[in-house]
Amino acid sequence: MLVGGTFDPVHIAHTGSGEAAREQLLPGGALLFVPAARSPHKGAGPVASDSQRVEMLEAATRDMPRTGVWTDELDRANAGEASYWVDTLRRLRGMVGDEVTVWFVVGQDQAVRLHTWHEARDLVRLARPAVVARGTEPSEDPLANLAAWTDRERERFAAVRCGPWEVSSSAIRERVRERGTPKGDGPLSAWLSPGVNDLIAQWRLYRE
Repeated sequence: MLVGGTFDPVHIAHTGSGEAAREQLLPGGALLFVPAARSPHKGAGPVASDSQRVEMLEAATRDMPRTGVWTDELDRANAGEASYWVDTLRRLRGMVGDEVTVWFVVGQDQAVRLHTWHEARDLVRLARPAVVARGTEPSEDPLANLAAWTDRERERFAAVRCGPWEVSSSAIRERVRERGTPKGDGPLSAWLSPGVNDLIAQWRLYRE
């Protein structure tokens, strides 16, 4: 089970979504967080450095069983290579073979645009999308609005229920800019693991 993202910073919705997807779709499987070099779906690059984002991910996942951080996309970008998600999946396929079921977590907001991603049809062939309906009403269908895919492709999508978490990395960065990272800050303590909160304070990240 792969969870990709910028993770700037990693927060409870990232780790919680990954855990929920694994529990519901791949019990006992491995969970890998894959930090992006720079998301092609965002206008600006991450504030934290590559090494800082990796260290925050390691702190956030330290107590999660069968969980790790895979720096493949960062490594490829540092070597001057493109960092497309479909290439990440191809590289993983080369390691695990064709018989292993591979899932990747994607938010419902991104799932409706997944057909616009680079080589999207190969992407869905290589791995199955686990669509997270974070914070939606139970009556909502996380797999709605997938008309761009064929019936056979849509069968590869699965819904994941988790949360709700009213949190985003941008909201965390904004709060740190406004208030710093004091101990006992309610929202930050709820949104971030203690290790990640400590690292943000230590590095004085997101202050400007």
